[in-house]
Amino acid sequence: MLGPHAPRSRPRSDFSNGFLVAEIFSRYYPSELAMHSYDNAASNAARKLDNWSLLSKFAKARSRAATRPARGAHSTGGASRPWRAEALL
Repeated sequence: MLGPHAPRSRPRSDFSNGFLVAEIFSRYYPSELAMHSYDNAASNAARKLDNWSLLSKFAKARSRAATRPARGAHSTGGASRPWRAEALL
């Protein structure tokens, strides 16, 4: 069971501003996601966007790290490099 930092009285707004999502990910990736960067202000649209922007950057960094081959791995073609298609987009 995840133990949130504070009791949740308005879960819908906590999910919509991205704070609760960040809190969940910070439990699994504590060295990669710092909760001090996120704000739990439900009424401020700019802060919501900032939270979701940080989560998006975190997800992109995690997906890049997962798709890249280990250093020193020998590959001979584009088929073995899944991030090449992403670079073209």
